[in-house]
Amino acid sequence: DEDPPEPSQPSVPARLAPRKVPTSDLLYGDALDRRERLRVATERMRFEAEEVAREKVQVAPRSRRYYWQMLERQIKTAFDATPPPELF
Repeated sequence: DEDPPEPSQPSVPARLAPRKVPTSDLLYGDALDRRERLRVATERMRFEAEEVAREKVQVAPRSRRYYWQMLERQIKTAFDATPPPELF
């Protein structure tokens, strides 16, 4: 009733065992994965650069209100400085 002892080493060395997937398929799959990772990384970097650029050009609401008020004052000053039209 004794089980035969497990062999300590396989009868065929692992490096000589036939592969389940051909090497060319593994290399091709790896190249496709690498290309996809590069595309995703490039897209992420582009997106982050756009975000940084967008943040640089954004104006705070308080500043926007200040500039509008300044523009309104300049328009009022220019309007008040123009002479009234001469009536014939």
